[in-house]
Amino acid sequence: MFGMSNKTLFIRKICFIIGSFIFSIVLIALSISDILELADKLTAHAVSIGKKETGQAAHNAWLMCKLYHGSIPTPAKTPKVNPALRQAISSISVGKTGYVAVIGADGDEDSKSSNLGKYIICLKGQCDGINVLETKDPKGRKIIREMIKQAKSSGNGKVTSYEYMWKNPSEKYARNKICSIVYFKPFGWLIIASTYEDDFIEEVSPIASNILMIFYFIVSAVIVLLWCIYTIIFKLAPLIERLRQDSHKD
Repeated sequence: MFGMSNKTLFIRKICFIIGSFIFSIVLIALSISDILELADKLTAHAVSIGKKETGQAAHNAWLMCKLYHGSIPTPAKTPKVNPALRQAISSISVGKTGYVAVIGADGDEDSKSSNLGKYIICLKGQCDGINVLETKDPKGRKIIREMIKQAKSSGNGKVTSYEYMWKNPSEKYARNKICSIVYFKPFGWLIIASTYEDDFIEEVSPIASNILMIFYFIVSAVIVLLWCIYTIIFKLAPLIERLRQDSHKD
């Protein structure tokens, strides 16, 4: 009555192994899918924060230029940069490595006296006066020309986003830079607030690492649980069956 043939027990073992394997694969696949989706959301959120910060920095620099322009009795089209304005704009930071720069956006590129494409204000004044109009990213895009065109077409005071890949001489790989650009028409200036995308993604990396650790814990727990079930069914079940048979004989 309580007996179980070896064939039936073998079939049940095989079914259990197959079922456990399928269950584990499905669980792991769902977990990986959820983790990847969450990681994408965290990354997108981090980048959106970076874009907001660069946008605010560009807008603040534009307001500084507007206030300075309003304080000049007879504003010139290409004024000398006031030291206080230079210091105020240079002190704006974005993320860990980001900064605000100003490049000439108006003028005749064939004229040596033109400010078109020249740094008016750059980080620590290292590049002031250098013409970067023909600067290209690793993909060959003339990024300064594109930024000038985009900012001017958007209109005075309108902040827009711009992204490009950049590789410093000391780096092995190009990294994505997020920028917010705005045109200050009275001076013919392009204001650029930029930072590396990594600055903000790094802030959510610890969260992603913790989630990954939880995932590994879940997978490990499932494996241990399956091992326990296997031990109970495959090791103890035959013993219990023999005890039942002996009891039945008695």
